[in-house]
Amino acid sequence: MRFQKNISPPPYLNRRDQYRMLMMVGLLMLIVIGIKYTADPANWQWFFNLDKQPAQTEMELKELKLDDIDFQIKPERNGSLPAETFIALESETTPQVVFGSKNEIGQFPKELLSDIKDQQLKLLRREQPALEAIVQHLKSTSQQELEDAANRSVGFRVINVEPDAYRGMLIRIEGTLRNFTSFPFGDSQTTADDLYQGWVFTDDSGSKPWMILCTEKPTGLELQERMEVPMTVSGYFFKRYGYQSEGGMNVAPLLIAKSISLQPIRQARHVRNENISLYVIWVLGIISLLFALMIWRFYASDKKYENSHLAQIAESRRDADPEAIKQLNLLPTIDQQGLFKHIRESDNSEEKLNP
Repeated sequence: MRFQKNISPPPYLNRRDQYRMLMMVGLLMLIVIGIKYTADPANWQWFFNLDKQPAQTEMELKELKLDDIDFQIKPERNGSLPAETFIALESETTPQVVFGSKNEIGQFPKELLSDIKDQQLKLLRREQPALEAIVQHLKSTSQQELEDAANRSVGFRVINVEPDAYRGMLIRIEGTLRNFTSFPFGDSQTTADDLYQGWVFTDDSGSKPWMILCTEKPTGLELQERMEVPMTVSGYFFKRYGYQSEGGMNVAPLLIAKSISLQPIRQARHVRNENISLYVIWVLGIISLLFALMIWRFYASDKKYENSHLAQIAESRRDADPEAIKQLNLLPTIDQQGLFKHIRESDNSEEKLNP
């Protein structure tokens, strides 16, 4: 005789309840992922297009950091001009540049820029003819033509890594003007032909500025050493210009432009914040609707089960009949140890009778 006791875990949850728990875990994971995603400001900026990001070339999409760029000043060659000064040139020594079409305006002839050296402190004397040629060309070209021909996809990091590839290219940048002063140029006896120097910070330049030299001062902008004016500028990339600052010797990409275009201070950002709140309300409303729909389905499923025949059978068998329990208590019980002892004695008696 065998006594086998089968032990199996009680079915606390049926298959439908297991599916429900799995759905709840999935929704919880979705909420956690949503919280982590929305906590990153960059994701909000991309999703709602808060700011106009400057176009980037394929090289700039690579892992290229500002720390990887060499901002060291190289030893001076051929002598540099004194700080913020320029010697006037005779007209016959200045090359005359004639562009065949508007499309050619976007690239200044590189053969005229062969004497330019990057990462040199200030301007070199050998660079005077090229700068004079660009200035004369800008004075004879309209601002609209320059803006139409400018390349808008060149960023700060790319132009610092490959300056030779972009030298003489007409590019357009958008940023904040932090400094705007006069720059002595041409005849040292007069200021009529002086240029204007500005320092511009863009989204991709970090704490490093662009340097611009303009032939004209825009209307409504006064010369100041400290300002914060949103602007755009279209200028020819000349060189990586070395300058002295409070932090030491630095290098900045130098653009030669006709003028800068002032941008109005954006009031639309506040409006966009209101639009963001509407988007957030819509997202929260959709999530709440999904939760309400899920709870309603669970409730409807439970109600359907309560009204089913299976629920009635389960309810009838949930509690035992008190009379049946009394009858069970009256049934004779057998001591298992006594039963085993009786069987063992019976086996011994059979062995004695049948030696």
